[in-house]
Amino acid sequence: MSDESRPVRLSLAGICPLCGAQLDLNSAACRRCGVAPKRVGLCIHCKSTSSVRPQAELGWICEVCGGARLAHPAFEEAATVQAHLAAATRDHRSARLLRATSGFAAAFAGVTLLILVALGAVFSLRATTQITIAIVPTLIAVAALISFARARMLRSRIALEIEQAQVGAMVKLLADFPQGAVAAQLASLLQISHARAEQLLTHLNVRDDIQSVVAEDGQLLFRIRHGDAPVLDALELAAASHLRLPEEISPQAAVGEELSEQPTTDKVR
Repeated sequence: MSDESRPVRLSLAGICPLCGAQLDLNSAACRRCGVAPKRVGLCIHCKSTSSVRPQAELGWICEVCGGARLAHPAFEEAATVQAHLAAATRDHRSARLLRATSGFAAAFAGVTLLILVALGAVFSLRATTQITIAIVPTLIAVAALISFARARMLRSRIALEIEQAQVGAMVKLLADFPQGAVAAQLASLLQISHARAEQLLTHLNVRDDIQSVVAEDGQLLFRIRHGDAPVLDALELAAASHLRLPEEISPQAAVGEELSEQPTTDKVR
């Protein structure tokens, strides 16, 4: 049955925070504007109430200003996360400008050199004259190459800034799971791939305040280090934290096979 044929049932929120339409519990998105209400919030860059959408280089961006964002506004509350997102936005805009400038400059230099070669052949100009005239387009071509290299460097820095912002958001999430969480849970909440979540957790695991606990079935539970609290079953963690996984991701895919009822063995890294 399509969304249009289902009866509208108002959610507890009542209306969409973006367009003001009545929300429907049968659909994860607003029927009028099409955005997911949980992805609507105050943009940390332009300060407008807007939603976020996926973007290849930045992950998520504001629909209004195009600034770097995370999947949910609640993850952006930390000042360090906002600083990394702001830096990624600045570098992204600078890289776009440098790529456009270097492309135009390289094309201009190439066309100019071709014209000079043609004029030299037609008017039989001396080699020294042609070389002298070609100095300017050659310098432009060199500047284009430098700009292109600078843009590539900025792209690497953008990836690092986004990674640091996601790490900050993951630390905030781990604070909501006192007994620990598996990578699939964190990936689902942050709207990133499972491989990306594992990469971020690998970086976090070297910190003194982050602890990984290996269950007997081989799954890793990550948590904020807070003493010798008992480790709960991974499925119980999701229920205890009142955080639901998205409907499109099954609990089996998110947390793997159910942990054994035997006591777990803590292996602290």
